[in-house]
Amino acid sequence: MRCCAFGEVQRLDDVWADTMRFFTQSLRARPGGARPGVERRRRWIQRIRASCSEYWPELGPDGRVRLDGRLRPSTMGHLVRGQIEQKDACRTFWIKWCPGCEEPPLRQTFVRMSWWQDTHGSLRSGAAAILDYWPDECALVVEGRPGKSLDRLMDRCGGGPAIGRIETEEITRTAGSFARWLRAFSRGHETYGSDIQPILGLQSSLTHTGGLVVDARELLRRRVERGSRVAHELVGMGYSVAREWADRFDLDALMSSVGREEVAGFIHGDTKPENLLSDRGGFSLIDWWTTPRVSWPLPDVASFAGALWLRGDCPVCRRVWISFAEEYFEGRPDERTAGLLDLVGTVLCLAVLSQRAKRGGVRGLAARGWCGRTLENLVHPSTRIGWS
Repeated sequence: MRCCAFGEVQRLDDVWADTMRFFTQSLRARPGGARPGVERRRRWIQRIRASCSEYWPELGPDGRVRLDGRLRPSTMGHLVRGQIEQKDACRTFWIKWCPGCEEPPLRQTFVRMSWWQDTHGSLRSGAAAILDYWPDECALVVEGRPGKSLDRLMDRCGGGPAIGRIETEEITRTAGSFARWLRAFSRGHETYGSDIQPILGLQSSLTHTGGLVVDARELLRRRVERGSRVAHELVGMGYSVAREWADRFDLDALMSSVGREEVAGFIHGDTKPENLLSDRGGFSLIDWWTTPRVSWPLPDVASFAGALWLRGDCPVCRRVWISFAEEYFEGRPDERTAGLLDLVGTVLCLAVLSQRAKRGGVRGLAARGWCGRTLENLVHPSTRIGWS
């Protein structure tokens, strides 16, 4: 197994087209672009204070609201961290601000997460709640959760023997706990009613018996097409080895191995260590965007595996994946599943490499060198993303 996870993966679920359509709009929300002014921040503070008892019923009506001056990048926009403080309590929240973004994805994210939280209460502890949607501000209010991102903890494991041992144990426990939660999250309930219709993704449907199915073959076909397009872009940038991206796959066999009515489930769409907060072995999955929604669950697992592979062939990454896979698959994935994970994960990795290869400046030079080396590893016949 060659394994290792990343930082800026594009979603490989059925919101792919929406994400790409809104990507150019989100550029205005990047550092150096739009920033929340004094008046906007004042409005945010007033709204948080006015809605305090609604967001946090255990708190009283009075409290001091603070907003961090730092803007943190997030899917399609920025995050602004905030706190509301009272005598004996303090609550953290995030304002996900998406200037220039159209209304539908913000509204969908809020509506879908609210519906899922109301109908799947036993799983709420694993996902940061979305508390409110402010259409006039192009913003979501998101629950703050404790912990550090899994990718930061993985980076710190190289900081010394003591730190590495302690934190490696924590992140492997987190990976196992996350795998059990993700399996339960993707499966959902056995049956659903018509109220799930707004949550259905492309190629997904509700059967007459209340089950959820998805045309996984069509979704896989779209991912393979995406892989070919991205590989062509990489060749145009001078990475001729990208032509070989599909040589290690029997695409016809893999395509025929998935059906038109595979069991569907809930997806997050961007399951990478950066979006997983670890807190003493517990976890929270963050950065939901037009999800949860019903689709093919396998790409969520492939996203995690591909993200780990991109970190390099390191012992910590292998331990994280083994801990995850043993819990998610209750052992090892079967040969068919392993092949699909490898294929979908490879397409994801190609997308990340293409993004990084387009960087400019000094960082771009370093990224392009890394892209070339990583591409050579990616197309090598011995490479397997996930179990070999």
